[in-house]
Amino acid sequence: MEDRQLNEKESLELISRMIRNTRKRMVTTGGSIFLVWGYVTAFVTLLIWGLLELGQAHWVMWLWWLIPIIGYPLTYRRIKEKNKLVITFIDKVVFYIWSVIGVVCVFIPIISMYSPLPVLFLECLLLNIGFIITALVLNAKSLIFGGVCGLLISVGLLALNTSVFQLPLFALMALVSMIIPGHVIRNRFNLNSKLD
Repeated sequence: MEDRQLNEKESLELISRMIRNTRKRMVTTGGSIFLVWGYVTAFVTLLIWGLLELGQAHWVMWLWWLIPIIGYPLTYRRIKEKNKLVITFIDKVVFYIWSVIGVVCVFIPIISMYSPLPVLFLECLLLNIGFIITALVLNAKSLIFGGVCGLLISVGLLALNTSVFQLPLFALMALVSMIIPGHVIRNRFNLNSKLD
């Protein structure tokens, strides 16, 4: 097969097709992924908050590790079940964005054991920056809105750094940044499936 240079129109069409494929993959798997991570994050956050309010020892902070322990296998399974499209450059960009954010989000609590950090603020800030970047790459308005709302919540988390309202605010972030956009994406997919 002979390599040839694409003209401007063909290049734009190729880029548009890659974005459409990535958006289609996000719609078929992304809604589920955001729902998995959103519900797991909200549940674990509220569980920890409830146990702390009941006077449990600070050992409950180890329960934060339930988020990746539950989230990663469920995410991998959902992607593997529905991933039948060709992986594009845009898919790789989104994957790299979330890989970096995921690694940093795992290391923030580890670092906070040795140096005091506003962990929930940093986690919320990073996650919502990731949502907004992903949304801008894919032109997903529900994710942009959720990410902006999540950024506003992260400011609240910084302002209430030692407050009992931090954990409910973090659960609220999961709702507005992941769960609601996940349902919007899933509903859009279900509507498009019925039209096909």
